[in-house]
Amino acid sequence: MTAENPVAPRTAVPPVRLQGRTALTGPNLRQLRPVILPVAAAAAVLLVWQIVVTALRIPAVIFPPPVEIAYELWRVLPALLHHALPTTLDSVMAFFTASALGIGLAIVITYLPFLRDMLHPNLVLFQLIPEVALAPLFVV
Repeated sequence: MTAENPVAPRTAVPPVRLQGRTALTGPNLRQLRPVILPVAAAAAVLLVWQIVVTALRIPAVIFPPPVEIAYELWRVLPALLHHALPTTLDSVMAFFTASALGIGLAIVITYLPFLRDMLHPNLVLFQLIPEVALAPLFVV
């Protein structure tokens, strides 16, 4: 019997794949890959960064090592958490205010052709300018 003969008996048994997993085996490595690879890459970058800064004796003012950054972050964490709540509330209030104004303006522009003709060119102009360029104007 040859390989071309479909009636040839098989000598090897195909491997059996289990569709489900039991409670004892847990998730396999392929399922954890989207978590493990980014964490490993970030850890490798931090390790290389620390080694380069230490080996080349780069001043911390120019390129601080990750250990010093982590220490400083831990040191000022209470102040950061203290200011996180007001900042979050300001951001949420600004979001809802901007949403309400945007929806209101959209309704007005939709039903009043005179305002649409007057405001539409300005709205298109603002869409052409990158937000990064407009941000300093609105912060002041």
